[in-house]
Amino acid sequence: MGRGRPLVSILRTLPGIPAVRRSLIALSLILLTSTVIFHFLEGWPLLTCLYFTAATITTVGYGDVVPTTEAGRLLSVIVMFSGIGVASYALGDIIQLVFRGELSLAIKEDVLRKRIKEVENHIIVCGFGRTGSRVADLLSERYKFDVVVVDKDEEAYERAVYQGFPAVLGDATREDTLREANVESARGMVVATGDDRTNVFVTLLAKNFRRDLHVVAVANSREGAEMMERAGADEVLFLYDCASRHIVRAALSPTMFRVTVRHSVDEISDVMWIIIGNGGVVQCVEYYTPPLKSPIRRDVVISSMDEVMRFVKSLEKYPERKKTLEDLYRVSENVHTYYVIVHNEEERERILRELDRRGYLVGVDLTIDEILQEIERLRGE
Repeated sequence: MGRGRPLVSILRTLPGIPAVRRSLIALSLILLTSTVIFHFLEGWPLLTCLYFTAATITTVGYGDVVPTTEAGRLLSVIVMFSGIGVASYALGDIIQLVFRGELSLAIKEDVLRKRIKEVENHIIVCGFGRTGSRVADLLSERYKFDVVVVDKDEEAYERAVYQGFPAVLGDATREDTLREANVESARGMVVATGDDRTNVFVTLLAKNFRRDLHVVAVANSREGAEMMERAGADEVLFLYDCASRHIVRAALSPTMFRVTVRHSVDEISDVMWIIIGNGGVVQCVEYYTPPLKSPIRRDVVISSMDEVMRFVKSLEKYPERKKTLEDLYRVSENVHTYYVIVHNEEERERILRELDRRGYLVGVDLTIDEILQEIERLRGE
């Protein structure tokens, strides 16, 4: 029985062919080859030769057809040892397909492989570990982007396929792998393999493919982040830095509030003075562009008037920048929202009271619908 293993082992090394197909190919080769040779050795019809070969492999016995030549008997012995081994492996693979869920995986693979060839304007996620899988979920579920996953780990690849992502099993540092992921038609790439050196190489390769491809690389160290920037990544995120910022934001969330105000570009310094002078820190600004509901969000950390004055001077130095900001303000009737962090309730009350006294305050912790309704009301005046 062990004689059938080498042929299956050789076929299993062929890329791009699932294990069960390789086993079935091996079994078919033995059936076909033996049928033809028996036909020439014994002079039997081809159907009889096929029947005899199958009877030999399955060990059901002969009774009605037996080889009459020495060469035919020798071939029967070879078929017995090689065919039974291959048949056993093929049967084992088929059982695995059914009982381990690999049949559904194989079906999904075929469907999703066709989608990769047809998809355009998609985002490639290299690495389907903790970070990559979360990124892929968010891009697909929340933002409705087509995502193609690339991972050289078979377990990660299968997990991606089970979750419904078109996926490529291969090394992202190889050109043929990126081509298989249809990098020519992609709109962007997220490189999150978990290894900084690999991420640097993938970034370089992707940028060599297409200079206009937007590449976001995830670094596990500051040194890795610097290397990825040099490799040409459009954006580099230091993983633990991002986590720290989210932790801090969560820790400060009980002391944070949203204040919606109305003021012109020239009044920015006045409003910032009220907020910062009363102990507040601005960590985010949201601009509105009705009728679109989703605001334009800009993450900032403004905790001193020096930062504010540098920004104001930059607007004076670059008039086109100020003009762009004024146009954005005009769309929303000068209404926008600041996310403000304070240390206590007294600071919050002082900020709100002063904004209201100066006529800047629109509301506190308003919903987007409420803000858009206020903008529409102002337009109608």
